[in-house]
Amino acid sequence: ILGDDGYRRTALLVGADGVAARYDKMRLVPFGEYVPLRGLLGWVTGQTAAPQIDLVRGREQAVLEVAGARVGALISYESQFPDLRRRLAGMGAEAIVALGSMSGFHGTWAQPQQASIEAVRAVESGRAGLQSSLNGISVAFDANGEALLWVAPHERGAYTIDLPLRRGPTPYVRFGDWVPALSGAILLTAGALVGRARLSGR
Repeated sequence: ILGDDGYRRTALLVGADGVAARYDKMRLVPFGEYVPLRGLLGWVTGQTAAPQIDLVRGREQAVLEVAGARVGALISYESQFPDLRRRLAGMGAEAIVALGSMSGFHGTWAQPQQASIEAVRAVESGRAGLQSSLNGISVAFDANGEALLWVAPHERGAYTIDLPLRRGPTPYVRFGDWVPALSGAILLTAGALVGRARLSGR
């Protein structure tokens, strides 16, 4: 969508009276939707398919009211990041919907990988996840990681599923990344102790 400050990737909630709510993508793809340090790396646009113009980032995440349900919105690449989903759950989202397109990755491992990650994110956040892709795999998983829908890129048609709604925090929503942080600290400490023991034994 083109706004006063530039182009954005936007998810729109459309009702009987038109656009009821919107979400502007916050986490953009480096060299796909913007060029980091464009003043220094802008030359890559002449050698690659990197964008000539940077997209504008959204300012805040959004929970949309859909038929009485509170649905967190993500766009494409954002579905890979657990912190975004954690924040949506903290904002009261009862389910998460990710919209996207994987047209540049047909026939590669990237499409099933992105679809499968949806199951992991659903369990982490304790929220059912739906990924609707224009040119990729569309999937849905409940909060236990059980598949509710898997539509391959070559399949066509309309699909209806019951997406379970859920509230309340999981350990990840409540405490965040303390498990991987603690695991990393333990590994580093163990490595340092083993290294010191080997050096002292020489």
